[in-house]
Amino acid sequence: KQWYQRRVRDAKNISLTEVEERLRKFIDLFKYVEDKDLFQKFYGKKLANRLIHNTSLSWDLEETAINGLKDRCGYEYTSPLQRMIIDMKLSDDLTKKFDQHLKNLNSPLPVAFSVNILQSGAWP
Repeated sequence: KQWYQRRVRDAKNISLTEVEERLRKFIDLFKYVEDKDLFQKFYGKKLANRLIHNTSLSWDLEETAINGLKDRCGYEYTSPLQRMIIDMKLSDDLTKKFDQHLKNLNSPLPVAFSVNILQSGAWP
């Protein structure tokens, strides 16, 4: 878990190819984790934190990591993680549509406005 967090943090200064290579190594190391349920619990909390605070490098990289976990453990294992990504994409899309609607009305809000719509069963 900490190895992955450090690698993601370091990835801000490296190429996309290197990030993808590190992600592949992360998935390879995952097969040696004995308590995969405990890993999922901690990974889900860290993922939620990255998504809520917008500190993830990209949703595509998060999805790539989740897909790698899904290949190892199946759909049910990664379902809550995938729902978190879907929630954030939906929230981003709705916020953009709302901003565009206000722009079309020529009625901007006096403050920055962003909403996250999160499913109760998916988030830690």
